Amino acid sequence: AIPVVGFEAWVDALMGFSFLTSRLGDRMAIISGPGGLAVSAAEACGRAGLKLAQLSSETRSVLAKVVPPTGTSLRNPIDVGLTASFDMEIYIQAARAVAADPGVDAVVVVGIGLTPETNQIYTESMIRARADFQKPFIMVNIPGFDPGLARIFCEAGVPFFETAERAIVTYERVRRYQLWREQMEV
Repeated sequence: AIPVVGFEAWVDALMGFSFLTSRLGDRMAIISGPGGLAVSAAEACGRAGLKLAQLSSETRSVLAKVVPPTGTSLRNPIDVGLTASFDMEIYIQAARAVAADPGVDAVVVVGIGLTPETNQIYTESMIRARADFQKPFIMVNIPGFDPGLARIFCEAGVPFFETAERAIVTYERVRRYQLWREQMEV
């Protein structure tokens, strides 16, 4: 049995077990426009026993070409800056760069566009990146913004959470269950 407490945890568990079906690793890459939310996600990883992936020099080089030089961070967790909410290419190229890194097991993206048009570009591109790289993508909403994106991501099999903490807890819950199942099969 998988213990969950509360309705939100139950919904999160359903989403996690439905959409995170491949073997999950513990090396996480976090991308966020608001830097504080990136730090919050990184702290959640630490509490859950997950690691922040060490990005390769090649990945950091690609990020340096894409991410604006001020108000950002190229180290994991990656702060792509608030400009990314207007220029989706920053989010898209950053997500593709970290997904291509062999040292990354899963990509957590905290963000959203500020218009319906940018959100459409954002959702389509993240769904495509997940398919192209065959790694788990975990999408996280920015509090107070469009939760309607949940439907689009979930219909594509990509989990979408209201907070980074809920996303990370769910990822680790599914990962721990997978490890337990592997041990039981031996």
